[in-house]
Amino acid sequence: MVQKVKHDREVSLEYMKIFERERLIREDGYASGKEAELVEIIRRKQQKGLSADDIAEWLELNKEYVEKVMKLEELS
Repeated sequence: MVQKVKHDREVSLEYMKIFERERLIREDGYASGKEAELVEIIRRKQQKGLSADDIAEWLELNKEYVEKVMKLEELS
């Protein structure tokens, strides 16, 4: 039975699709976590009085991104 399943193309294809979906979900979760972490760091640096230029340079990020996060933080 196991040998039949191992050689069944449909089963193999379905397994690979599931494996790929799970990998994408893990990567998406990791990226979301990193994004939230960056926003929190930017918020803390802003509270300490650092400018968008300084924060962007310190974190090696795009200045426009940092400004957008800072603006969103001001609205909340």
